Amino acid sequence: MRRSTLILGLWTSILALPAAPAQPAAPAAPAAAAPAGAVLVVPIGTKITVRTVDQVTSNDPAGKKFEVTVDAPVAVGDKTAIPAGTKGYGSLASSKQAGHLAGKSEFRIALTQLVLNGKIMEIRTDPVGESGKNSAGKVVGAAALGTAVGSVTGNAGRGAVIGGALGAAKKGQTVGFPPKTLLDFTLSSPLMLQ
Repeated sequence: MRRSTLILGLWTSILALPAAPAQPAAPAAPAAAAPAGAVLVVPIGTKITVRTVDQVTSNDPAGKKFEVTVDAPVAVGDKTAIPAGTKGYGSLASSKQAGHLAGKSEFRIALTQLVLNGKIMEIRTDPVGESGKNSAGKVVGAAALGTAVGSVTGNAGRGAVIGGALGAAKKGQTVGFPPKTLLDFTLSSPLMLQ
């Protein structure tokens, strides 16, 4: 019994001791940097301004690839997602050259790739394009000019035929973008960057 009284007294003494002062909390860890595999999302509707390196025209075949450089940085929040000077590529989505007698030249291009951190990233943008004047107006205008010249010389009918033939002999207006043209493309799907 003495032994149990001794153990009980020891426990009572331990319990009666004042509590040890609380240890200061460990300093909070700094906010963790984004993990190496973190994704930065450039949302749909983001504008990417580029400058053409290569010329692209309505004479080029659909599918032709051309080079561009990003002209202005693209930011997401406080991070630069796409730096100015980034190399990229576009593609001629559709191309139609005006005929001799009628039609108008048209073409549409889209930005399709960016080279980021040495990797080619596929992107989707809304196409941009150009269209020229209708060829039919050119033929009618040339015929009218031929009629005017013919009437001065005394044969308006022959002048109209000659003017119309000359107008029809010329192919329709070619439209395009020369090198160094600034173009704005809009993302049509989000771009995921690592």
